[in-house]
Amino acid sequence: MNVVEYRKWPHGAMLRLTNGTSTAIHYVAEGDSTPMGSPVLRELQVSNVWSRDKRFFPVQSIPAYDPRIGKTVHMFIAQDPNAPFGMGTPALRTPKLEPAGSVDFFIRLEPGGTPIRVGTVCVWPQSRLSQKLEPG
Repeated sequence: MNVVEYRKWPHGAMLRLTNGTSTAIHYVAEGDSTPMGSPVLRELQVSNVWSRDKRFFPVQSIPAYDPRIGKTVHMFIAQDPNAPFGMGTPALRTPKLEPAGSVDFFIRLEPGGTPIRVGTVCVWPQSRLSQKLEPG
């Protein structure tokens, strides 16, 4: 991801994720009020140490049966490690990003606030051999 611009009002930065590969990929995003969603990884800098923002939970990939296509697919969730599995666990979006395509994210920043790092998870298609070896 690269910084495209910084805005003073509302305070924040536009970040661009670009697919520099020759194949379509999917990126993992949390649904919000923007069409592209929000990046799912976030760290705060506290006393020269980077730590995970406690409001953002670890991203996990779980196999799930999709009755529409009759196959097992990978579903991405943000699971609170302290909550029972499935309780308050939002399913994350995985929009497709074509080769040489890009998507912009607006990241809200607090004036004078703690520095942050943001990122997302990108998913590349499996090779045919990997697809054959995977159960499901």
